[in-house]
Parts: sequence; structure tokens; C-alpha cells
Amino acid sequence: MNIVCLDLEGVLIPEIWIAFAEKTGIEALKRTTRDEPCYDTLMRYRLDILDKEGFKLADIEEVIGTLDPLPGATEFVEWVTAQTRLVILSDTFSQFAGPLMAKLGNPTLFCHDLIIDDSGRIADYKQEECRQANAPTPVMMGIQMLGPMLMHFGTPSQKERFLPGIISGENVWCQGYSEPGSGSDLASLKTTADHDGDE
Repeated sequence: MNIVCLDLEGVLIPEIWIAFAEKTGIEALKRTTRDEPCYDTLMRYRLDILDKEGFKLADIEEVIGTLDPLPGATEFVEWVTAQTRLVILSDTFSQFAGPLMAKLGNPTLFCHDLIIDDSGRIADYKQEECRQANAPTPVMMGIQMLGPMLMHFGTPSQKERFLPGIISGENVWCQGYSEPGSGSDLASLKTTADHDGDE
């Protein structure tokens, strides 16, 4: 079985936090995992800014409503899904991704969820219980990304071998890439070339 796994923001759709930063003029919201490699620290920083400025989910949704997939992304997703299975693994949030995923034909997406209070304020995201209990925050790659993909696409032997360790926290999974100046933001990678010789 073949599966194509892709990131979402910067690959198929624009970077949502950067689009919101440009709309509001708040440069600090352009900070990404290039600048702060700890995702939880980055999200605390973003949520603090939203609270300070009084922005709610509806304000971000308004900006998301103006965005479209990147040029060629819809056609690429259609082509991939005609050939094989596509799974998108992203550190975005279902509330952010929904409208743009619909424009992409709703491929399978594994991502985070926001916790929204009654006023529409983004109160937190799904690691709240750990902080309230003063417990260490688990590494979520296995729980939120690899585990669901294994449950959906894995063979019985893969599920038997890997899922118990993911659930218990005994096995920790990670993404196997990091680049200088980019962290896990692969869309920000840059390359250069030097002309050397005649070929």
C-alpha cells in the first residue's frame, strides 16, 4: 500500500498565522517554529498576543475566509488522490483548516483542536489537562499524528507492535527532519546554486 503524507501550511495552503499577522499588522504573530522550536512555547506566545489584543477565533476565521489554496495545490491533491491515499499531518488546528480543506476536496487531515470559550476567545489547545494537573506535556507526535494514521492505514501487526507503546507513552515518536533556520517549517527552506564549469 502506498500513502503520500504531506504537511499543510506553506505546502498546500498559505501560512495562516502569517496571513493574520499581515492583516492585523502584528509582526510578532509572524513568529514560527523557525524562531521558536518548542511548539507549546510558541502557542503560549501566540495566545498571549491574541488575549492582549482582544482577538477571537472569529477574527482569524475572517482572514481565513479570504485565503485560497496555493497555486496548483487543488490540482495536485486531485492528482494524488486519484493515484493513491493522501494523509496530511499538520500542526494547525481543525478550526483553522476546515474552510481551506474543503477547497482542497477534504483529504484526510490529522491536526490539533483549539479550545474555544463561550465568548469565542481561543482559550487553549488540547494539552490543557496536562497543565491543569501540573503534569509534563506529552510529546504529541505519536498520539496526534502517527497513532491515528496507524489506526486508519496500519496492518494488524503494525498496530499490535506500535499502538500500545504510543498509548502508554513508553514510546516517543518524532518528525525526522530539522533544518538550520527552518526548524520543522519545511516550506521556509532555501537553497542556492553556484555555477561551476560548463555543465
